[in-house]
Amino acid sequence: MIKFHLSLLITLVFLNFSANANKLNNTKEQNLTFVKLVKVNEHTITSNILGPKKLKAFIYKFNSKERTSILNQLINDEISVQYAWKYLKIDDNISNEKKRLELGLKHIHEIAITESIKTISDSNASSFYKNNKKKFWHEKHYEASHILVYDKNISIKLLEKLKDSSDVNSTFKKLAQKFSKDRSSKYGGYLGHFESKIMVKPFKDALENLKIGKYTQKAIKTRFGYHIILLHDIEPKGYIPFERIKNDIKFDLANQYKNRWFEKTLLPLKEKAKIHYFFDINKTYIKKKL
Repeated sequence: MIKFHLSLLITLVFLNFSANANKLNNTKEQNLTFVKLVKVNEHTITSNILGPKKLKAFIYKFNSKERTSILNQLINDEISVQYAWKYLKIDDNISNEKKRLELGLKHIHEIAITESIKTISDSNASSFYKNNKKKFWHEKHYEASHILVYDKNISIKLLEKLKDSSDVNSTFKKLAQKFSKDRSSKYGGYLGHFESKIMVKPFKDALENLKIGKYTQKAIKTRFGYHIILLHDIEPKGYIPFERIKNDIKFDLANQYKNRWFEKTLLPLKEKAKIHYFFDINKTYIKKKL
């Protein structure tokens, strides 16, 4: 089976050119800055997709085999992009060719993962878990949240708010969302499950001395700023429970299976596509001296 790899793996094919195909100017000496390359269904791919430097190499340096590889990859990408717009029911009205391609390929990868995950059952994920159990072993884990601020006085005020709260977990989350200075703020300061050794020493020491459900009574200073740490749970060393890791396993398997989805879904579309070549890959072009 011919494999349809979306971004890097290129299938080399020989291009058959129609006798009626549009030809470039027959003059040998030319300075070409814009050319039509190939039309896929209703969309024409032009040299704008390559950019000035790649275009020069494509026209004046590359041989027919190298040009074929590039055109074939552009065709694969274009078929993928067209599928993405149809799948998402979005109008294809982006005039900038490069942006259109980048956005379309981003969408097609997301679609491939989404569709591949649908084919992976809990049983598939469970089998992977059982057959690769060593991967899911962990040392003692902590589950915690934190609030990170740069000003000590702000940390003192936040601690006062926590002290006055009747619902520490809810208040902590809201304060983290509003004041915390790192990426965890959008998750209410939640850091997930981790080994304490990955944290800087002051943070690690404070965390290991906390009791479950408690937070640090003073801000912990590190090179990043001042942390207020809330400990949710402690998990002894052992295997990560399947139910917690199941969706991650499915996502990883989907990444492995997505090339199968590309072959099954996009290769037939390529075989049915109306493809018209404008560029003569066998012609030699000589750059005109100015």
